[in-house]
Amino acid sequence: MRSMKRLRETLGLSQEQLAIYLGVTRSLLSMAEMGKRSLPVKAFVKLSELEKSLRSNVQYKAASLQQHATADAAVVRSHAKKCMARAAGIKLQLTALEKNYQQCLTALLATGHLMSLLPEGEAGKKDRLWLELLELQTLKKMKDCGNAAQVILQLRINALEHEARQAGKIKF
Repeated sequence: MRSMKRLRETLGLSQEQLAIYLGVTRSLLSMAEMGKRSLPVKAFVKLSELEKSLRSNVQYKAASLQQHATADAAVVRSHAKKCMARAAGIKLQLTALEKNYQQCLTALLATGHLMSLLPEGEAGKKDRLWLELLELQTLKKMKDCGNAAQVILQLRINALEHEARQAGKIKF
């Protein structure tokens, strides 16, 4: 009864689902699919009716299908809006990263210039230590907001905007 399995798979049903419809156990249905057992007459009649229904020219309610298509289109539009909102949020993050990066560059330039002005020896030791600490903190901050982080955010923005555009092209 390989055709029974094909029919079940055509409808996208599990053995459990079809067995419930036919009023038999899943194991009996499994054995019937393998040709090891026969279905009861009542189940076989239901299976035959199901198979005939696939070949019939009866159309499903067009209004119902249209409602599903309209609902699907709304889901896709909503997804596209969410993508654009996420992209806008990430653009704000990117702007903040770029600003932080510029601040770091400015701080490093100032730190370097101030270091060159310090007197040698004990007189400038305290200020030198403070500037070195500031430089280390600034370099660490630069790592978090540097080019790699900016590029990754830009890639996310591009991907979300592309996804939103593609969603907008889908017709239902």
